[in-house]
Amino acid sequence: MLLCKPRGINRISRALGRFRASQCGNLAVTTALVALPLCIAAGVALDYGRLLRVKAELQQDADSAALAAASASNLPASAKDALAAREKIAASYLSASLGRLSDARLVGSPQIVAGASSVAVTLHAKVDGTLSMLSSFTQSASLGQGQGGNAAGAAPSGYGVTVSSTAGWSEARNYICMMALNGSAASALSVSGTADILSPNCSVQVNSTSSSALTQQGNATINAGQICVAGNYSGGNLTPTPKTSCSAFSDPLASQFASDYTAAYATAPVRYSSKSRMTLPAGTTTLQPGIYESGIRVDKNATLSLQPGIYFIKDGTFEVMSSGIVNGTGGVTIVFTGNDLAYLSIQAKGSLNLKAPASGKFAGLAIAQHPSVSARNANTVIGGGQLNIEGIIYMPKQTFYVTGNGVGTTTNLSTSAKQFAIVADTITIKGNGQVKVGQSADYQAAGLPALPFQKAPGGKVALKQ
Repeated sequence: MLLCKPRGINRISRALGRFRASQCGNLAVTTALVALPLCIAAGVALDYGRLLRVKAELQQDADSAALAAASASNLPASAKDALAAREKIAASYLSASLGRLSDARLVGSPQIVAGASSVAVTLHAKVDGTLSMLSSFTQSASLGQGQGGNAAGAAPSGYGVTVSSTAGWSEARNYICMMALNGSAASALSVSGTADILSPNCSVQVNSTSSSALTQQGNATINAGQICVAGNYSGGNLTPTPKTSCSAFSDPLASQFASDYTAAYATAPVRYSSKSRMTLPAGTTTLQPGIYESGIRVDKNATLSLQPGIYFIKDGTFEVMSSGIVNGTGGVTIVFTGNDLAYLSIQAKGSLNLKAPASGKFAGLAIAQHPSVSARNANTVIGGGQLNIEGIIYMPKQTFYVTGNGVGTTTNLSTSAKQFAIVADTITIKGNGQVKVGQSADYQAAGLPALPFQKAPGGKVALKQ
């Protein structure tokens, strides 16, 4: 009997035959399907390792730049300029270190912010990814923006990395209580004979770049928290040993003085106008603030009481004779202006007792001299003359001169005055003269202006994050 296979069975047999014939092709497709996730996994592993390495490099650069800026010394006196200098130091460091960065691209400029006690650095970068070069694989990837792809499925631009670092400092400071502003004079600060400058809690600054900017002779001494000279010095008995080649400080009071002078002088009443100075005889005299032309002389055994305010001594000397006394402790500023006769003279055992105003015009200034006044005549304290001052003596273009047992101040800064400082073009202390300057910890509470400071040993710089 002849048997015939059904037509459907024939079709199945032929299909099985074709499948057996195409086994190699099916294996290739299966292998490709398995290899794709393996390649992706390998690429992600490589990218992750690269990401960690680049992030570590960037973090090290940010930390080092912040520390370099926070550790900077000899910064400008101006707070604004000092902040700018720290930011420039950090930027310069990053400019050099980031040039060595590989497998990554910086996004934007480094963000550098210097504050009163810290410097912060932030860096943004893109790290190259292995998958970013395989666009055929990433068209369907959904890794997210900055993570190897984006929501639209476009080819990725790399992995986003952000690092930040903040370095801060708690520095020991020596505020400057005596400053010779002249930038080139020999003996810009001079001490000789048996004279003494006592400044144990603050610094002495000499701006002159002369090889003999600071001179010491005889048994004279300087005892300060720090002594800093832009040029060099000669002599001994200087404690501590002066630092040389220091940065010069710009005049810290120039702007305040100019602004206050313009406003105050224009509205000051003329209290005395004559071709000869006002002479006060023995006894007690009280004066009101205003303009006094041709000067004031406080005779022997005379006592002058100055009411609170500003006294402009124009074209004349403010002279305190032997045993004369001047009291102005309620907030008084004496300002010399006009010709070369406008200067201070404290004679044998004369006494000047002043307390500067804590606010308003000339806050913190007890005695000031307009920079236009000629330096031909020095401001002098001689023959046992005494100053008892809370505030600043400011003579930007003139000389402050103490000699013959003249005493710069008799004030005990720990019990009464908050600050006594001298800022002058040049300063000379000789004979038996003695000047005590200083600044208490709460000087700002008294309304006195902050003078520049120098870093003292003991400061610490550290990373905050």
